[in-house]
Order: sequence, then C-alpha cells, then structure tokens
Amino acid sequence: MAVPIFSFSIARAGDWIDEQVARVTNETMSKITAIKEANLNLNLAETSTDKIDQALYIYYNSLIGYVLEKIKEEMEKGPRPRLEKPVPIVIAGGTAKPKGFQRMFEESLKKIQLPLEIGEVKLASHPLLSTVKGTLIAGIAESKKKP
Repeated sequence: MAVPIFSFSIARAGDWIDEQVARVTNETMSKITAIKEANLNLNLAETSTDKIDQALYIYYNSLIGYVLEKIKEEMEKGPRPRLEKPVPIVIAGGTAKPKGFQRMFEESLKKIQLPLEIGEVKLASHPLLSTVKGTLIAGIAESKKKP
C-alpha cells in the first residue's frame, strides 16, 4: 500500500516514560532507562511487586492509549480513503522493543474504534533500524520534491 494516509507527530515516547517513572519512583532517569533497556518484560511487569516494573507498565499503557487516541483523531480529521484490504500496523522504535509491547498494543487497539479496518499488527524485525531507515527514505523523498 505504501501511500501515506495521514501524518502527525507527538511529543511523548520512551523518554517521557523514563521521566514519569523516575518522578513517581524517586529514582534517576538514567537508572529507569537502564532497567527499561536491559530486561523489561511488560508481560510480567503488571503483576510484579517491584515499584519500577509496575510504574513502567502503567506508563507504557498510558503512552499506547495516548498514541492510539491521537491516531484516531488524525484519521477522523480528513477524508477516509477507500481501501481494498485492512491496514496493517508495524510498530517500531526503541519504545516497542520490550517483551510484551506488541501484546499490550494489540489489547489497547481492540478497545478503540478506529475509522479504518486494521489488519495485522507486527513488530518490525529491527525496531531501531526500521525507524532510522524510514526517516531516511522520507527525507530523500521530500528532498526530491523541492526544486
């Protein structure tokens, strides 16, 4: 399909999670980042007795809900394209790397009524590389449009 339907950006991401969790647990942001990047498993964090794991779960859930609400708002702003197939979603970036993120995303997606039919949700095979590669491709395409 490779045709953008809409485009937008948000100010929340992994750093936002780190800041919020550091604030509520009274830990340093660097400690939270290290824990998150080393071994966070969102499948286990919800029922963990560790306050950092619990806070990470809560703020990941909050971020996912926020992102999906923004996607819904943007989809509802413009005309709805006619699509022959459900729209697949590929999740990428460092925030999508922890185990359980895809499951958490899919569960949140089921709770929201998007104006387009959504197909498969996939985690990019290389979440960090995919984000950089997509940005490069978009930049090249944009530079070719300018005289």
